[in-house]
Amino acid sequence: MRLFLCAYIMCLLAACSSENSFEGKIPFQDSMEGMKSEAFGVEYYFSDSARVTARLSAGHLIEKEEGEDPHFYIVQYMDNGVEINFLNSDGLTTSKINSESGIYNKEQGMAELDGSVVLLNGKGEKLETEQLFWDERKDSIYTTKFVRIETPERIITGDHGMRANSEFTAWTILESRGELTIDDE
Repeated sequence: MRLFLCAYIMCLLAACSSENSFEGKIPFQDSMEGMKSEAFGVEYYFSDSARVTARLSAGHLIEKEEGEDPHFYIVQYMDNGVEINFLNSDGLTTSKINSESGIYNKEQGMAELDGSVVLLNGKGEKLETEQLFWDERKDSIYTTKFVRIETPERIITGDHGMRANSEFTAWTILESRGELTIDDE
């Protein structure tokens, strides 16, 4: 019984240490220079004229001070799932982006979302790509990577990216490659 209990405790300790060991998983954690904070289960709210416009949540976040003296700026590195919800004036979600990881530069108001990026809007349209940028100040999203957009009527792909508003209600595919009509039978 003691041997079983000892083996069980060692397995628990190994699981805990591997679960909290991010070494090798997070490229931005290689250098801890300038690290200001680290947090888990983070949620941020973005506002304009005292109205919440977006909510960002991340499983894990490291905030670092970057740049050179005297001009430092804050960059937030996120992983373990990132989600951004864009909200209308009533506080309801109009579109939502999910990705594996992301980087947010506070000074520039820019977010880079990477890895299995999926954006959904209220019209049932879906964008899939590997990298997407959100320009908070211009209220726009864009990518230069391959995109696949699925609407209720068709599927459109593009090799060189797209541009859209953050609600994903007005979008343009750059160098569209094909269109497939979907029949509802």
